[in-house]
Amino acid sequence: MISPMTTPAKTRRRLEQRVYFLSALAQAGDHRAAVLGIVERSADRAAAVTGLRAQFGWEDLQARAVLSQQLEAWAQDRRADVATDLADARAALADLG
Repeated sequence: MISPMTTPAKTRRRLEQRVYFLSALAQAGDHRAAVLGIVERSADRAAAVTGLRAQFGWEDLQARAVLSQQLEAWAQDRRADVATDLADARAALADLG
């Protein structure tokens, strides 16, 4: 929930950050096999980040967020929650104009 004392600029920035991370998490959920394949073939975390960035066009923070996700996050109900949260954040951002 956004505090009533939050400025519109801070609200916008918070929503943009949320969309930034949720979009990578949603994409990873949709391409689980590819993500797992990259991770399995990687020698270490840095190589996994590089591989994810190359495959999906993510920035470093997005790739690290995906790597930090627990596998339970890819259950159908959790993927649906991410999709809903992403849609809500995008709608709230659009409402700000």
